[in-house]
Amino acid sequence: MSRPLSPIKILSTLFLLLAFTTTSALAIECHCFTDREFVAAEPAKADPYLLATARNSLLAAAVNVEKGTIVKSRMNGTGETDLWVAHIVGGAGKATPNTILSKHEDGQTWAETFKKLGIDNVTPAKSILAIESGGDAEILHLLSDPYLVSALGLTKAEVETLHNLGADTGETALAGLLKTKTGAEPIETYRSIMAGQTTWGTLVNAMGLEPKQAGEMIMELVKNSK
Repeated sequence: MSRPLSPIKILSTLFLLLAFTTTSALAIECHCFTDREFVAAEPAKADPYLLATARNSLLAAAVNVEKGTIVKSRMNGTGETDLWVAHIVGGAGKATPNTILSKHEDGQTWAETFKKLGIDNVTPAKSILAIESGGDAEILHLLSDPYLVSALGLTKAEVETLHNLGADTGETALAGLLKTKTGAEPIETYRSIMAGQTTWGTLVNAMGLEPKQAGEMIMELVKNSK
């Protein structure tokens, strides 16, 4: 017969479980960054923040909300596609973004969420439902691509090629910013970074910008394109 665990062992086990759970949650949900400035000796160190601020700036400017609102939602674990959907559909005025997000339960389709709220006939909702079977990536492209083209100087063909190469919205937005401000060819920019020949931070720094300023410039370009 096995001996019962002592109180000390029980407390130690609980502590380890709590530490593991907390660490895992932070890895998934934390949207905070300690490296926010470019350092030449470690040129890629600020890239995670640079890409995050590019993604958040693009979305915030596109849907006319404070960037801090987007950042807070991301820190709370809300996915990028979910935020685009909630704010674009919520912009139609029949349900707020927060209401849409609160009703979109885990495992539920957007069709189920929109029907539950009675907004499945709203134009942006119908566009999303028409391609929902393609998954989050296709929905994200549907909603964000128009701003990447209209505001950041990319052609539809360039955006599609970048998607096919694996670029996310932050990488695509930065490639567009570099094209708009320096004339850099976006596909070659992305390929050179993926090949380890340069970093996003290096290229943005060469423009005389810190990562935060790159995000601000993306926001300005999107707002001015409307």
